[in-house]
Amino acid sequence: MAHKRYDVIIHSTSGLPRDDSVNSLWFDVNAPDTVAGNADELAAAYAARVGLYTTACSGMHIKVYDEGGGSPVFTKAYAFVGNGSAAPSEVALCLSYSSVDAAAGPPRGRGRIYIGPFAAGGERPSAFQVTSVLALGQAIAAVGTASNTTWKMHSKTEGVFRKIESISVDDAWDIQRRRGLKPLARTRQDVQ
Repeated sequence: MAHKRYDVIIHSTSGLPRDDSVNSLWFDVNAPDTVAGNADELAAAYAARVGLYTTACSGMHIKVYDEGGGSPVFTKAYAFVGNGSAAPSEVALCLSYSSVDAAAGPPRGRGRIYIGPFAAGGERPSAFQVTSVLALGQAIAAVGTASNTTWKMHSKTEGVFRKIESISVDDAWDIQRRRGLKPLARTRQDVQ
């Protein structure tokens, strides 16, 4: 088994790495599947949903790391320009996943990634947005060939990898405050 961490990095138009959105995905990759081929499939899965992303998205990188960390074993830039409307970069949808039944599974058997920043259209995400994120999860699970590449979750606490069995998306926006843009300027005005 060759566990690899794929960091899917959606770049912000600000150009500041702090403003980038990063999804870390673990896969067990075995020949004849390749790290590069799997990265291209991941990029295509995200690019197929580019219309959901805010116009503040400009470019994508995928970096792949061995289980032990260190320098990336693979890195590639991909074209990715959000073409949804402008929106705050904190708006995202949470794609939850579980290695067992989500309702009965232990917390260590569950995880999540935040998909966004999204061009929010209302108080709640539309059915289209929710099903699009579910479709992204299905596309992630389908990367590679079924017998050679498997989407996994990593429990650092237990030091184990578990096969992801189910995914879900809530019908509520997730606001990632840590993703907020760093102010570039402050405008002051005297009032007295």
